[in-house]
Amino acid sequence: MNITEKKNAGKYYSAAYYLDGCGPDYNDRDFWCPQFQKIAEKINSIYQPRTFLDVGCAYGYLVEALRDLGVDAYGVDVSEYAISQVREDIRPYCRVCDAVRDFPKDFPERFDCISSIEVAEHLYEEDAQPFIHMLCSHANRIVFSSTPDDFKEPSHFNVQQQEYWAKRFAQEGFLHDLNIDLSFLSPQAIAFQKEEKTYLRLIEDYEHTARLHRMELKKVIDNKDDYIAGLTQQIDDKEQELEACRAEFVKWKDCQRQVVREFADSSYSYLLEEQNKAAKAKNEASAAQRERDAIAIALAAAREHEQQLQSVHDQIVNSTFWRLTWPGRRFVSGIKKLTGRLQTPVQAPVPAPATESVNIPLPAKTEGIPAAQYVQRMCRIMQPIPTVVSSDKMPRLNLVTDSIEKNSLLGGVATALIVATEFAKKRGIGLRLITRNAPADPQDYLNILALNNLTPPDNVEYYSDYDRDEDGRKATKLSVSSEDIFFATSWWSAKAIEKTSLRKRFYYIIQEVETFFYPHGVEHLLCSQVMHDPNIDFIVNSHYLWEYFKKSEPNIVEHGVYFEPAFSKELYKPVGISLKKKYRLFFYARPNNPRNLFAYGVFLLDMAIRQGIIDTSEWEICCAGQDIPDIVFSDGTRPVHSGLMSWQEYRDFVSEVDLALSLMYTPHPSYPPFDVAVSGGVVVTNKCMNKQYFSECKNVLMGDLEPNSFMETMRQGVALACDLELRKKNYEEMSIPRNWADVLEETLSKMGEWL
Repeated sequence: MNITEKKNAGKYYSAAYYLDGCGPDYNDRDFWCPQFQKIAEKINSIYQPRTFLDVGCAYGYLVEALRDLGVDAYGVDVSEYAISQVREDIRPYCRVCDAVRDFPKDFPERFDCISSIEVAEHLYEEDAQPFIHMLCSHANRIVFSSTPDDFKEPSHFNVQQQEYWAKRFAQEGFLHDLNIDLSFLSPQAIAFQKEEKTYLRLIEDYEHTARLHRMELKKVIDNKDDYIAGLTQQIDDKEQELEACRAEFVKWKDCQRQVVREFADSSYSYLLEEQNKAAKAKNEASAAQRERDAIAIALAAAREHEQQLQSVHDQIVNSTFWRLTWPGRRFVSGIKKLTGRLQTPVQAPVPAPATESVNIPLPAKTEGIPAAQYVQRMCRIMQPIPTVVSSDKMPRLNLVTDSIEKNSLLGGVATALIVATEFAKKRGIGLRLITRNAPADPQDYLNILALNNLTPPDNVEYYSDYDRDEDGRKATKLSVSSEDIFFATSWWSAKAIEKTSLRKRFYYIIQEVETFFYPHGVEHLLCSQVMHDPNIDFIVNSHYLWEYFKKSEPNIVEHGVYFEPAFSKELYKPVGISLKKKYRLFFYARPNNPRNLFAYGVFLLDMAIRQGIIDTSEWEICCAGQDIPDIVFSDGTRPVHSGLMSWQEYRDFVSEVDLALSLMYTPHPSYPPFDVAVSGGVVVTNKCMNKQYFSECKNVLMGDLEPNSFMETMRQGVALACDLELRKKNYEEMSIPRNWADVLEETLSKMGEWL
């Protein structure tokens, strides 16, 4: 370890370390304060110190407890984070300090007693003696403890037995005080005292202690027979109690059988009567169903007849004869009205013609949509997940997404799955994948991990409520507890989690400016509410979005962290950088997503063809996705449609792409420019707001969306795609991350701190 690393040793003991590196969560004051209060009382009763120093004090729990007892106590620790967590009134007495070198100058020069509890094993061996020398230079009595067997903790650099430390202290003139028992602190705790003893006195003290231990051991051995006899008597007493219980149980069981027998006899006739009633009710229900079916058939016939009459009426009123006779009919109608006012004869009711008819009941008045449920019915995607509270307290990460079907796993969905998977593995907790619009197929999830050379957590569960009713109800509910951590993948899943999770805070991976999806309406309003929610911990995909959110959404930056996406070497491989008879141009086409500017992209492509920038005899233009119209370019050619693709199909497709046109009218560049660049292709995309250049790879060109300016960028893109040597050089020099473990380390640590 070099000097710089030693000076920064405190960085190892961050919030994540104190979360699980000290046994139970060190932030749990309700657990730790009583423990240290007992330790402080014991130390105070043994030493009655006026001044005390705790070296490696962490959150200052021992300093706090001793000061509450009236001791002038102080603490030092190498971790800035730990000292920041000290109780506010105790903080002036606890300092950040490297105890190997010196203590704070404004602390007392000497102390009645110094403690070093589970600290020395965190030092490198070359620092052990300087550390002990520092302790011994400021006190005559040392309370010392260091684990002899915990080799699993990564920061334990010097784990040693008690005799190792006793020898080190002896070099400073400090000996093990055999008359003081510190086992209340830990089995390995030792009380050291500054003493000068001859070897004869040492022999006498150790023999004295050994004799006392032998006496204690002999006392135990001598009393073993009495002890065993007492245990035997207790066993006999328990056997008698058990036998009495067995007899009582047999008696109770016989009584229960008798009661059941009597009840069965008296209930048999009643049961027959109820069965008859049930059969009768079933018959009546069948008859009612048949009557209902008949009414439904009659109603359908009546509606069909109504439609026929309406059709005949429409034919008549739209006919030439009806239009030509309109003046005459109007004249006759006027005469009827005039004569009607002169006399109004009372006519007897005309009997209805004797025709066979069916009495059709009027439809029942509808109840309407409850106002409280209207928004959730209209915005089904944000309905709360139907839950039932469970007593199971095992922590688990719950990722909520629309679907994990193979055609939905491109880009953002796959990224969310990878982040959730790596976090669950890092924390050693279970992962549950919750899909809302389609069933969850585990194989799709496993495939995406395999393609990125990743493994799933030990415990993965699946749940889907895609078949919930219009009010979000479902028979099989999601089991949740206060230990369930939720992970949103969109603003609408965040809205659903708000009313689902028992925890106030949850994670939300945000991979686009989602308010851009909508005009200023209900969805825009609800999405904005999520962006401003202070109870969400945001995980932002890429520095492009992070820079945009710094100015436009400060809440996201205040409660967030960002990472750069990685593109696995196992998944993306450059196989298309070679001379070809016909090059492939990939138009990233999504007509149903306005931010991808599909229509404008078609216009730009056709403009490039008309200006001779793209020669379709040398370039094959391909589209991928769904709902792509049948486009014909100005030279009579049509693009090739590849349709929806799985991950494997998409990987093979982009590996043969020479040039891509990918438009994104937001600050995020989207994934296709990365996909094509790491596969060896060239990309032409657009600038937008803070997105002005693509520093990760020179094979990605950004142009202004003004047509003439963009044509110049297209011309550069075509030339670069055909310059195989420069294109390959740019590929080899790119800085796009290729390993998820590298880019997620800081993000996963931050997520752990948020817990």
